[in-house]
Amino acid sequence: MLTAAGLQELPHLRLTLVAGREGADVPIRWAHSSDHPHPERWLAGGELLLKNGSTLPTSVRAQSALIGRLGAVGVSGVVIGLDPELGELPATLVRAADDGRVPLMTTPYSSSFVAIERAVGEIIVRDDTGRLAAIEKIYGAARRSLTSRDPRQALRTLARDLQCELAVVDAETLRQIFEPGASVPPELSGSLREELERYGGRIPGVVHLRTPAARALVVEVPITEPTLLVASHPTRSLPDLPVLQHLATAVAVLATEHTTSLEHSRRVGAELFSSVINGHLAGAHASSALAEHGVDVEGAVVVAIDGSAEPDEHRLHVGLARREVPHLMLRRSDVLLVLVSDEQRDLALLRDRLGQHIAAGVSLAVQEPGRLADAVREAVWSMRVARDLPTRTATYADAPLFTGLRDTDEARALVDRILGPLIAYDAGHGAELVHTLSAYLAHNRSWQRTADALSVHRQTVVYRLNKVGNLTGLDLRRTGDLAQCWLALRALEAVEPVD
Repeated sequence: MLTAAGLQELPHLRLTLVAGREGADVPIRWAHSSDHPHPERWLAGGELLLKNGSTLPTSVRAQSALIGRLGAVGVSGVVIGLDPELGELPATLVRAADDGRVPLMTTPYSSSFVAIERAVGEIIVRDDTGRLAAIEKIYGAARRSLTSRDPRQALRTLARDLQCELAVVDAETLRQIFEPGASVPPELSGSLREELERYGGRIPGVVHLRTPAARALVVEVPITEPTLLVASHPTRSLPDLPVLQHLATAVAVLATEHTTSLEHSRRVGAELFSSVINGHLAGAHASSALAEHGVDVEGAVVVAIDGSAEPDEHRLHVGLARREVPHLMLRRSDVLLVLVSDEQRDLALLRDRLGQHIAAGVSLAVQEPGRLADAVREAVWSMRVARDLPTRTATYADAPLFTGLRDTDEARALVDRILGPLIAYDAGHGAELVHTLSAYLAHNRSWQRTADALSVHRQTVVYRLNKVGNLTGLDLRRTGDLAQCWLALRALEAVEPVD
């Protein structure tokens, strides 16, 4: 077993133990060099810290605080390089090391930290078969989990082998991602949330948590969705940092497999959503199938989301699933539809996960499966209204305030009256009069910008819009007639199907 007392017996390292002799029999697990002002943020306990003397704090209080923080995380020793800028080792540092039982050693300016790190590494690799056995168990459990598709059992096995409690939690909610309904142990949750707020939601290296009831080490799991691994135990020593990092890597594999199962669930839910909208599944059978996915159709709404890219869709689904929000998702063209509870908590969470730049529209309550197709149209119409709102959110109950239309029946009547002749002409002649009219208004009645947007000649736009006037009897030079066209196009968006 390598200790600070034993390490100074190696003459080629030229180490001198100057303080903290009462702690010199603590095992050294690894050597780590750092000139960061807060090196403890990257230490899990048991490391030998190597630090240049010129980077030590200059004030007496800061020197004592540094030794105190290193002692709190359980370092096995500190080596100070006596560079010319330091001069003599500060007496404050020596007293703090003695008081904290932190072995403090010095090495001459001519000595190399690399030699110390190599010596420690060679001795530990030669003697420490326990760490290698632990790492082998970690990856063995991960492999078995991929076969059984049960990450919970793998985590329980690892916790038993490492003799500590393990939890894999969402970094925002602190809910365990493999155990629905479970959170980080309550005796640690307050301390962990304080540390996350301190670091802006992300953590450096390793975080140490200590409460009267438990102590824990927290490391980040290397996956896209912010995730933490928490190892805790009231009294036992916890795994060292190399083991924790291997464990976090294995947990990333388990989490990825778990995410794959969530993706399968999303695709199954999308098929169900589509079947109900298209009328292939209706009545009690539809209500029962939706309930199996946790969605109570009577208290649900449809949210239409504008321009959500595929990766965002996946992250949105994972984020909602981690927060135990029942939902179904379906992409149609450039619109993402989400069937979710109409509870304000769920809607607010969905809005927060989207980000403030994405427009979203909310339907009226679905109430029963047969109304789901209408709810989709309501949500899409509201979404298009939301594009022009500062909040980027609109509900169907409020959307008529912006259009003057009270329901989809009025919208259909307006479409038939104003755009009906254009729609019929387009269908019969393979023309694009409706699309051209929409582009013309979207580009503020600029002939050239409309032509550029449609990739046609300017004269083609002039011809098409003259045809629009002939078929509808409207004069596009008059503000009133233009307003009717604009309102009819908005109504068309409300009643046309989403592909």
